[in-house]
Amino acid sequence: MAWFSKAASQHNADGQNNLGWLYHEGWGVKQDYAEALTWFRKAADQGNSRAQENLALLYQNGLGTSQDYAEALTWATNG
Repeated sequence: MAWFSKAASQHNADGQNNLGWLYHEGWGVKQDYAEALTWFRKAADQGNSRAQENLALLYQNGLGTSQDYAEALTWATNG
């Protein structure tokens, strides 16, 4: 967790995506889909395709945000 957090705070897209996944799964942290969405979004905005897929899944399933199929499709086809 500490290394992903450090990398994420330095704007490393892989670190941000990995930190998002820890929050998504609740590994080493309390499960928090909204926090996962925040980190996936930061990485996705940098063009990280895995984060874009993860973000699409959150929007598709309404986890940490309102369910939004249009937004899910946007991120799913972005990567």
